Amino acid sequence: MLRKIDFKEFKKLYKNHIIKDFPPNERPSLWGFKKRILKQNESVYIYEEEEQEKAYIILKEHCGYIFISFFAVYEEYRGEGIGTKAIKE
Repeated sequence: MLRKIDFKEFKKLYKNHIIKDFPPNERPSLWGFKKRILKQNESVYIYEEEEQEKAYIILKEHCGYIFISFFAVYEEYRGEGIGTKAIKE
């Protein structure tokens, strides 16, 4: 299940996962993300199975298309098909 999160919850996600999943030259700062989320209308979703967070997706919907900016499966769940399930949903 995909669950949309707000910026308050995003700060926790950033600290616990995003800074580990993407090198500094590939990710905005926390405040850069805040600008993207608020000004560019990007949305952040957590993918969960059995009430356990397993992945996240940052995306923007525009003219009937979905553009994925950032996507990662939590390290401990990689190789289990979680990414495929999240994208399909």
